[in-house]
Amino acid sequence: MKHLNKLYEQNLETIAEAIQSSDILASYLEEEEEAFYKELVETYEPEIEELYTQVALVEPLQIYQLEDKLLDERFEGLFLPRILGYNVLRGALNDRCKYTHAQDRFGRVLSTICDSSNFDYIRKRIGQSVQIGFALSSDIWITSFIEQVSNKKVKQFLQAQKLEKYQYQQERVSGYKVYASQFEKFNSHTTEFPTDLVSQQLLAPGIFNFLKARAVINEYNENFIPEVLAYLEQEKFHHTKEHTISLGLVVNYFDLKKADQTKMGKILNKLRDADDFNEIYFNFLLERFKSKLKLTGVNDKRVAALMDLSKAEDDFSRYYAFATNLSTKGYMHDEVIEHVKTLYGQYEGMSLFNECVRNLVLGYFSRFLNNLDVDAYADYFELNKYMVIYMEVFSNEHFNQDIKDLSMTYVVKLMKAFPDKRGKDYQDIKKFVATNFVEMQFMRDKDIVEMFKSKRKKA
Repeated sequence: MKHLNKLYEQNLETIAEAIQSSDILASYLEEEEEAFYKELVETYEPEIEELYTQVALVEPLQIYQLEDKLLDERFEGLFLPRILGYNVLRGALNDRCKYTHAQDRFGRVLSTICDSSNFDYIRKRIGQSVQIGFALSSDIWITSFIEQVSNKKVKQFLQAQKLEKYQYQQERVSGYKVYASQFEKFNSHTTEFPTDLVSQQLLAPGIFNFLKARAVINEYNENFIPEVLAYLEQEKFHHTKEHTISLGLVVNYFDLKKADQTKMGKILNKLRDADDFNEIYFNFLLERFKSKLKLTGVNDKRVAALMDLSKAEDDFSRYYAFATNLSTKGYMHDEVIEHVKTLYGQYEGMSLFNECVRNLVLGYFSRFLNNLDVDAYADYFELNKYMVIYMEVFSNEHFNQDIKDLSMTYVVKLMKAFPDKRGKDYQDIKKFVATNFVEMQFMRDKDIVEMFKSKRKKA
């Protein structure tokens, strides 16, 4: 956790003083009417949000300090409902959709709200956050938290937020997804770094989520990268799954200064020699292929640039040699096709290595088709030839199904774009599908007939 920048502290102080000296607060304290508190919210929360957004973008490791200062009673509980939501979502979840450990920051923010003199108005904005936070927490933690509350009215409110439906995992998962979707447009990503192996296990999910989020934002990385690299350089964390994944995220997604590239390159090349490194790293790649934050040739080149070429050939070097070749020359190049045939044959078809190779190639096909305009369908006809080649090389049912799904999605787009059954475009598409999709075992003859059959108009 980094200390909050002096400028941000001054901005916070200015806002706090403005709230305390405002006529709105004076009217609220005198009349004790909700309308005046709502006016406080409407007047000052935008200023707090603007500052929060700035800190989250430029100095993300200072967010916890910022949130702690906003717990000050001089802010009258403003923006705390949002902060409570951020902390509900920061907790790591297990496979039962429960927090892996108690979320002290969620408890601290909720406790501040419960103690606030403005609780009666704030509670109307936090019901869903408390419900989800409690749903993800253990019964022991919830009971302990509520028992510490002395105010009977507050205690009754909290007890009412423990919903019976969230005892069921399916309901928790559904509720969590709906809740999380409401925060997608906000940036509250931050993290802390471990001091020992135990804290590394607890903090790792937060580190992963932070690095993924910042890879997407891709701005002001220089303001937190030094702390990330300091963590990665500590040898006590080396040869752990958490460290390898964090290292994988950094070397794949972030542009590092030359000196930092050298440091990370040394660590990466040292860890390559470990027996379990490949399994952890290639599983990491596989997860990236199947996630929203994809891997492209840009990522492959970043990693390849760090590799020690003097080391003996291993799975790591073979993979990145092919990835670089594929990125540089393209999947249609004869040399690349021969390269993948030779490489793929050195491993069992269902091996983790080969699964990564298949997904690597699939990513190129997917990006091409997802960005291909309908008017350029002739390019898809050409691409299809190479899809067939790679299908034959890989001889893998999952890969074939993925290629089929990509192809069918594009063909459906074409049929919507060219509905005139007598037109040349429609006929070209129909002829291509009828010939190739049967040969590729994507469709049967009768399915083709049904797909292109003229629909009768209702009387």
